[in-house]
Amino acid sequence: THTTQARTHTHTGTHRHAQTGTYAQIHPRTLPARPQGVCNYGPTYVARVHAFLAARGIPLASNQINYSLMYRKSVEATLAKCAELSVPVISYFPLANGLLSGRYDADNLPKFPKSLTMKKYVVGGADGFPDGGYTPLLRELQRIAAARGKSVPQVSINYVVSKGAIPIPGARNAEMAAANMGAMGWRLSEAEVGALEAAADAIGFEFSSGGFRLE
Repeated sequence: THTTQARTHTHTGTHRHAQTGTYAQIHPRTLPARPQGVCNYGPTYVARVHAFLAARGIPLASNQINYSLMYRKSVEATLAKCAELSVPVISYFPLANGLLSGRYDADNLPKFPKSLTMKKYVVGGADGFPDGGYTPLLRELQRIAAARGKSVPQVSINYVVSKGAIPIPGARNAEMAAANMGAMGWRLSEAEVGALEAAADAIGFEFSSGGFRLE
């Protein structure tokens, strides 16, 4: 099994890397008295580090995790704990490494070498993935995007926002960054969120967490 790699960082961008579970061993004098953020912490360690910092008057500013429409069930407990402790959740991979951008289908696969790991999600039929891969979810995204006058990635990003997390989608250029902003200023309805989650559940698999297990 993979060992969870956790990262602690200050909001200024200075990073410390540690195995999950070692945070409480950091000497208090090494911690600046300003908000701290963590990455890939599950509910148990979010609670521990929150208590550790709170005892020293230091806010836990954020927990950055893999979270998207295609990776939600595996992080539900983490989201609940963060909400309970008022810890903002930052979502990396809100577009599931491009799957939720609408760019990929059977006729438009990711380029090599990305195709080696992504093809099973797109078309399925191997490694226990159903034929058609995530196509039913993509169709539901396309339906809602068309009805909203939005793009598929905008709907996917807005889903994360609608669930109370802060998405950090990638952007290779200014045009893509501007397009991502189209996910702001509106919210999916409860019915739309429900339809998307039902479609995501129906495909029967989630997007890989990249080896991180939230504890």
